[in-house]
Amino acid sequence: MVPPDVKEDLTVALRDTATEAQKIRRFAQFTLGNLSREKRQKKTFDLAMTVRKVFDAFIDVLQIQRKTQVDLVYVPTHGCFIEGYEMDWESVIVNLITNASWALDDVPAAQRRICVNLGDAGESWKLVFDDSGVGLEAGTQELIFLPAYSTKRSARGEMIGTGMGLFIVKSFFEEHSNGKVSAKAKGALGGASFEILIPKAALKNLKEAM
Repeated sequence: MVPPDVKEDLTVALRDTATEAQKIRRFAQFTLGNLSREKRQKKTFDLAMTVRKVFDAFIDVLQIQRKTQVDLVYVPTHGCFIEGYEMDWESVIVNLITNASWALDDVPAAQRRICVNLGDAGESWKLVFDDSGVGLEAGTQELIFLPAYSTKRSARGEMIGTGMGLFIVKSFFEEHSNGKVSAKAKGALGGASFEILIPKAALKNLKEAM
């Protein structure tokens, strides 16, 4: 019943609407999932699956809107069990993504990259988060984890934000998962690099989780 001269435009509009609806649905599922009581309880969970789930929720924003290439080749699909609060870890990954996106603002679109590596480090799992952004100012690797310290500056040199993001990230690692986090001013991609060591889940807890 649609006139031929508008059928093509209408088809494109409907296709775009369906695509955007799918993006909203995926992000809504991730956001509403944080209301789950299970995520607010300390337990054994698969960090690899959590990392991939968070990136899946933000992949459209990163790749389409932010023009950023995301590399999760070095993140297993499953099998990296740790103990902690899954909701905390989702917040941690979101925080790292947000910081990386800010650092990539002044980088040409063709050079914007985020790479995540999650691998075996003996009694721990090692998570490395790299971006191709501006990097950290030399000597600030420890300062960035202090409360109220921020590297984000306006055009007039004024601090932007609360400076609490990385402080909270570090608190999650150390207090809830017995982990350790460190930063490098320049990592593998030329931008900031964050390395996190998280003890593997105890064998008895691992059996229960599986």
